[in-house]
Amino acid sequence: VVSAADPIQPAQLRILKTDTETGDPLAGAVFDTRFDSHNDGTFDVDLGTCTTDAAGVCAPPPDDGTAYLPGRYQVTEVTPPPGYAAATPPPSQVLVAAPSGTATFSFADRLLVGASFIKAATGNYDPAQLVLAGAVLDVTAGTSYGGPVVASCTTDAVGRCTTPKVLRSGKPY
Repeated sequence: VVSAADPIQPAQLRILKTDTETGDPLAGAVFDTRFDSHNDGTFDVDLGTCTTDAAGVCAPPPDDGTAYLPGRYQVTEVTPPPGYAAATPPPSQVLVAAPSGTATFSFADRLLVGASFIKAATGNYDPAQLVLAGAVLDVTAGTSYGGPVVASCTTDAVGRCTTPKVLRSGKPY
């Protein structure tokens, strides 16, 4: 009598979150992971969420007690890290984790920034008549005049203002 065991060789899952521009790791992103137990695209087993650490890495709770079953996994970003833009629709990836292999899901977000402005007088002007405070500056979406306002600020007594950090870095306004 011959007896042989054919144990499942567990897979590894790794989720990596970085800054789009710098490639730096980002802490605080929340991801949901689902497993396709029937290999039919339904991703019927929700493994729960994980939050990236200072190294920009997290792993969801394993689906086989202490390890991950080989197969198809879907990871969706639920919440971007603080100060970063949430994509619409939320980014999602599907990868196959092979036996004894590692499936690495990589996501990147753009930093949210403010825009700073300075109102300054030029040419001939009467300093006693100069008013720098109270100018409202609007930042509009798109590259042409007349797009929807996405941020605004009002100048202070010295003519300076900064919008809230709601603008995506690298995007034209």
